[in-house]
Amino acid sequence: MNTFKTKKDITWKNGNLWKKGTEFVVSVNREKPWICEVETLEAGSTVKRLKTENLWHLSNEFVRITEDVLRDSVFDSIVPSMIDNPVEPDGWDSEGFPSVLLASMMI
Repeated sequence: MNTFKTKKDITWKNGNLWKKGTEFVVSVNREKPWICEVETLEAGSTVKRLKTENLWHLSNEFVRITEDVLRDSVFDSIVPSMIDNPVEPDGWDSEGFPSVLLASMMI
């Protein structure tokens, strides 16, 4: 299980606050790789659902999917995963993260 740290304070719609540096884990839906769930490691944490392509809002460890990233990836045989590991366009990396094309629903 990979843990990540928030790059800034995050206030969720329900009012929950994750302070900068809060550790969290990510689970990506294998059937719908554009959806993921994040959860802190703190007691009483609740699971938050969000679009996988928006993970970069939480931590610098995730690829920000921009038009440039997508344009560069569309014709490549190897593209970045959400944590910047090389994968096939329709593939998953060894850490359980989809390619940027899968995460953005391009495939």
